[in-house]
Amino acid sequence: MNANNILEAPSFRVGRPQFTERRGKDMAEAKGGQVEIANKRVALTPSTWAALSNIKTPGKSLGDTVSDLINEHQRRTLERDLDEIDANGQFIPWEKTKKELGL
Repeated sequence: MNANNILEAPSFRVGRPQFTERRGKDMAEAKGGQVEIANKRVALTPSTWAALSNIKTPGKSLGDTVSDLINEHQRRTLERDLDEIDANGQFIPWEKTKKELGL
């Protein structure tokens, strides 16, 4: 496997990964008060790498871009599911539900 096709979090560069003193700090990401260390690699085809690089905005890493894409996908999935429930769901009035549950 060629190093040009490996996405290494979070210091993503086209070509060989850049190793710097800050790399360890750059690889840490806060998640819910905890620090999450990026330690996974993802193999990409050159065309996928190029497409992802084109989506990336200045100042963000490719890892940030992938995270943004995941969040957007999850939001769209939730929205689609809620639309489906709204269109086809059967609803019980809240007052009736409270009574049935003894609330």
